[in-house]
Amino acid sequence: MARPFLVRKIQFYASKIGSGSGTPLYALTMRKTALVMWIMLTMKLAAQDSTARDMHILQQRLAESDPITWVFTGDSVTQGAKWVQGARPYSAIVEERLRWEMSRRRDIVVNTAISGNKTDDILSDFDWRIGHLHPDVVSLMIGMNDSVRGPKGERLFRDNLVALIAHIRSMGAIPILHTTNTTQFDPARTDLPAYNRIISRIAEDEQIILVDNWSYWRSRRDADNISMWLGQAIHPNGMGHAAIALQFFRALGIDDRKSAMCTLPTDGKD
Repeated sequence: MARPFLVRKIQFYASKIGSGSGTPLYALTMRKTALVMWIMLTMKLAAQDSTARDMHILQQRLAESDPITWVFTGDSVTQGAKWVQGARPYSAIVEERLRWEMSRRRDIVVNTAISGNKTDDILSDFDWRIGHLHPDVVSLMIGMNDSVRGPKGERLFRDNLVALIAHIRSMGAIPILHTTNTTQFDPARTDLPAYNRIISRIAEDEQIILVDNWSYWRSRRDADNISMWLGQAIHPNGMGHAAIALQFFRALGIDDRKSAMCTLPTDGKD
């Protein structure tokens, strides 16, 4: 693991300095190297502590009776528009898991996703979509429409996503990031893999709980699964939303094989 490796390296450099061996310049170089290594270690541990802290707080809240306000936002995928054909979108599956199966009757689950949205739409409408609801948890899946901007839009997407996370954290809420689902071939979204790499990188750098739908869907990518999970080239159907909800439960540690919501039909292999 990184922690003991870095600690051993710092101890090595410190011992070299303490021994007085070598020239003063060599000792100074070792001291600077040890300082750099210590900064790296401290930053890495602080980042790890952030994710662990979010997960610990969330699991603690789930173990208590006080209600939690959950906001799910994003684009048409999260909205569950049209292509679910009357089935539950993943936010509603999560709501059923929380408010019925886990007996969290007073939790509030709100879906403010809007079809066609990009990150800048959510930023410009942040107070209405998220802020005034005073959420404890904000689940964000976005990027499907941003990716239409291609490589030239990647920096804007990154900056917008970081700004959204900052706004969410400034409210004292816990952010949860999603990578998008995979799609059938769409010439307008050929840069979608790069946008999902940005999401994953931000989740790692900012130490945010990540629901990695992209990796999961890619691991189940044979043609039968894709056709079974999509109601249209880019939009999950009810079965696809069940697969997204399952990844959400797994990421939060609330997956239960005895739960109806955790065992909804996907492809019969989960």
